[in-house]
Amino acid sequence: YYSNQEHLSELGNLDITKYVAASIVVFDLDTKQIKWTTELDLSTDTSSYRSYIYSSPSVIDLDGDGNMDILVGTSYGYFYVIDHK
Repeated sequence: YYSNQEHLSELGNLDITKYVAASIVVFDLDTKQIKWTTELDLSTDTSSYRSYIYSSPSVIDLDGDGNMDILVGTSYGYFYVIDHK
């Protein structure tokens, strides 16, 4: 995303190479478009514990509403349940 100069210019003089972020990006596989994103954790590259997602998220209709929910843990020890948008 930020390899595109237009998007990178939104950040001003921020050096994005110093940060590690854990995020979820949801794609529509039919249209090949991004449907939505959500940021989970953010850390600096020099911190002892960096924000990573080491495994694939689980996708399940957890609350029975007919929509898929995303379950994922991060290296910070947080477990996220993300409701369908």
